Amino acid sequence: MQREHSPGPIPAATTRRLGTRLLLLALSLVPLKRADARPPQTLWDLTAEAQLVVWADVEEVEETAPPPSGTRPRTDAIARLHVRETWKGPERDGERIEVHFQPELNGPDDSTYEPGYSVVAFLVRERGQWRTPALADGTRFPTDAVATAAYRQVVRLARMSQEEWIRSRIAGRVYDLDVTRLQWQVFAATLPATRRDGLAGLPSDLVFAHAHSRADAYLTAEHRALLAASTVRHPLVDDELPMMLTALRGFESKDVDRAAANALEELLSKEPEDPPYWARLAFDLLRERYGEPPSRKTRLLLSPQALQSEPPADDDSLVGQWRRFKQRHQLQPQP
Repeated sequence: MQREHSPGPIPAATTRRLGTRLLLLALSLVPLKRADARPPQTLWDLTAEAQLVVWADVEEVEETAPPPSGTRPRTDAIARLHVRETWKGPERDGERIEVHFQPELNGPDDSTYEPGYSVVAFLVRERGQWRTPALADGTRFPTDAVATAAYRQVVRLARMSQEEWIRSRIAGRVYDLDVTRLQWQVFAATLPATRRDGLAGLPSDLVFAHAHSRADAYLTAEHRALLAASTVRHPLVDDELPMMLTALRGFESKDVDRAAANALEELLSKEPEDPPYWARLAFDLLRERYGEPPSRKTRLLLSPQALQSEPPADDDSLVGQWRRFKQRHQLQPQP
């Protein structure tokens, strides 16, 4: 009987990799720490590049023999996958495939395979072997049936849109791939499992508070209403908070304000002494929704008119500012 979800916790590297790196892509504010770091690929990008996308069980990983001295190995390991479903490509459901990869080259942000887990793998054919694209985020680990269904819908929709664009070009028809991709991004952003992929693809220059931005030009009121409804229905998690609030700048919704306040309350209750670097940005985005300028220490949201911040207080920590903010607006957020 097939498992509906992974039997144990998701590998720690997987739980970390999309959070930080997709936030960096979406907001374009904080430099990546690694000198060789590259922007992460979203599900849209991965689907476009892959020749084969499968949802499969990792049955085993075999280490190959070490190479001769002085030579550089091409392959160090082979992952054997039992394909549950093929979402793109020639393989059939139920078949077994081998994926070649080099685990010693994989950092915490790169593709990985671990026996006993079910994985969504994005693969390309190189020299007759299936591989994840070089240094790509080519493996995802859905945690349950709901997450798997989200990945299935989002990947298949991306594939169909990209294939229709190719057919239209061959036939000489007009097909606006940008509009289609935007609709895909909004849809992906409404599903908890793929929310970061959708948000990371949305225009990000709203961060600088320009009066006329790309996001204002492309994101319609209907798009924003869908994102707002998802925010209320599915609580924001971790760095999803500033990503979503960035996409919803200028869209008034008391429900979104309440959901964001609840998320900040939980975050600052758990990590009052050392909140993550994006917490202040999330707070500034919420302050903006209440008509306040950014905090004194964070000028990421300043417009060209140079907004004035509140006078410094004795307790100028983020937690202290949050406490005063709640008092000013008589908020009682519930974690």
